[in-house]
Amino acid sequence: MRISEYRFGRIVIDGRAYDADVIICGPRVIDNWRRSRGHLLEAADLDKVQLAAGMHLVVGTGYSGCMTVSAGLKEYCRQNEVGLEAWPTPQAVERFNSLPGGREIVGAFHLTC
Repeated sequence: MRISEYRFGRIVIDGRAYDADVIICGPRVIDNWRRSRGHLLEAADLDKVQLAAGMHLVVGTGYSGCMTVSAGLKEYCRQNEVGLEAWPTPQAVERFNSLPGGREIVGAFHLTC
């Protein structure tokens, strides 16, 4: 999947526009994604994605980077050999698009803030 456009509150993935937070996992997009604690991303917020060893998670923390990744999620990724990167969403989109295929890449993007 490829992100062709991102601006505050809007992302275009493979030609389809989304106006709410999204997770990209393989060939599917989970739209209208919500976190239980708003601007804190925890492992439980990614329950619709089966993160496994060798996968790579790119987190878009919002236009201005207001969302934070919890210490628990960082530890979960470390223990389960899941790569983890967190960037403000404009940079996270660029990073997501630049990663080579061959391993499963998951993108979790907060579109505002």
